Amino acid sequence: MASHNDHYTPGEMDIAEQSAMYQSFLVATQWGCVLIGAMVLCMALIWGAHVPWLQAVLGCGALSVVAGLGMKMGGSFTITSVLITIIGLIAGGIATLVAMLI
Repeated sequence: MASHNDHYTPGEMDIAEQSAMYQSFLVATQWGCVLIGAMVLCMALIWGAHVPWLQAVLGCGALSVVAGLGMKMGGSFTITSVLITIIGLIAGGIATLVAMLI
């Protein structure tokens, strides 16, 4: 009885697509870890250590940019970190304004 593996020769399969997908997964994991770590640190500083929100957001934004540069994650990561920091500043400003009105 013939096996279904009769036509397979180890080492001859083109794995370029699998390698590219795995590399993309590693990059996405790296991005996610740095960004989530910076956000969790920011929340811990604001709510746990009672650091003023402005300093916490700016500090964690700067930390994520430095981490991205140190890990050679590219310009798109730096832009993403800056945009998330700006969104955090806008959200914190709105929350401060609402708190002053109430």
